[in-house]
Amino acid sequence: MPVSAPASANLIDSPGIRQADANVLSLALIDARNRSLHLMSDFERLVPDLRFAKDLSVPRMSEVLPPVWMLGHVGWFQEYWVGRNTQRHLGLQCPPQPTLLASIEPQADRCFDPRLISRPERWTLKLPDLATIKSYLLETLESTLELLEKAADTDQGLYFFRLALAREDQMGEQFVVMAQALGLKFPAPALSVRAPREAISVPSCTWNMGAQDGGFAFDMNRRNMQSRCLSLR
Repeated sequence: MPVSAPASANLIDSPGIRQADANVLSLALIDARNRSLHLMSDFERLVPDLRFAKDLSVPRMSEVLPPVWMLGHVGWFQEYWVGRNTQRHLGLQCPPQPTLLASIEPQADRCFDPRLISRPERWTLKLPDLATIKSYLLETLESTLELLEKAADTDQGLYFFRLALAREDQMGEQFVVMAQALGLKFPAPALSVRAPREAISVPSCTWNMGAQDGGFAFDMNRRNMQSRCLSLR
């Protein structure tokens, strides 16, 4: 199911991703989608007796979200703000409620829009089966990559592609939180070995805090942030 991609530069996992162009973004989006699907596979492997997409038997906890809902939301968010958003080219100037095309998944809004579904409801909601959700993630990624090829190479033109990437990274963190809450041991990446070094003395200085001009940063306008579903609520 995961889409293969060539190894990318360290930029994908660095702060420089804020200024990523379309080529790097495409690799990062593929990498993030692969990670989402691999994390779901880890849940299926470690808890094989749980029918995730049917009865959502994962113990309900207020601090976490159902893994199948999180997986579907990843695809929904990307499709909502990229594939369906006819005003994505406006970037930060895009209205909080843009003009939308229909979803390729008829149940997408009803199932995965967090503005329509409270946290408790996400545990009991009847969702599409897991195979359908995985296909949805593949189709939405393909659509996103096609649109990215045609997007303007500007901060405005790439804003929603960068936003979708940041959101998927957020949800990847939530998958790990969920695993920790359930006491599951996800495979941990090997830590790089670093040689010991002398302590660094940093003299007093001044610096700018927060995002600098240029590149991607979350829209901190409260109304826009809430509308764009950046809060897991």
